[in-house]
Amino acid sequence: MHHRKVAQDLAEIAFIGAFLGQTQAAETIFRSLRVLRPDNPIVELGLAMVYTLAGRPQEGLAVVEKAEGLDQDHGLVALCAGLMLRDAGHRAAADKKLSRAIAQGDVAPEFVQDLSRAMRE
Repeated sequence: MHHRKVAQDLAEIAFIGAFLGQTQAAETIFRSLRVLRPDNPIVELGLAMVYTLAGRPQEGLAVVEKAEGLDQDHGLVALCAGLMLRDAGHRAAADKKLSRAIAQGDVAPEFVQDLSRAMRE
């Protein structure tokens, strides 16, 4: 249980750092989390999102595609993969994946309008 809490805390710190532009440090944290929690596919998703925030969405997509236990067609993974596709310049594929996530109810209702608007931009 202790390792799970530590991993969660480290992931939160890494994301804060990534959003503040410290993507290299965030990448190091997520790579370390791979060692600490190799059984947790969400660590892979976190690393993929850090790559995307660092302007390397293709690397993020590659991590998601290789990660075992991540379903790219549902939930948070579909939403993140859609954003990675969009940032990588694959607009049609991104819109398709994001539209499917919305239709399946995988996106919280309060975010549907904002996401739909972003897809039209």
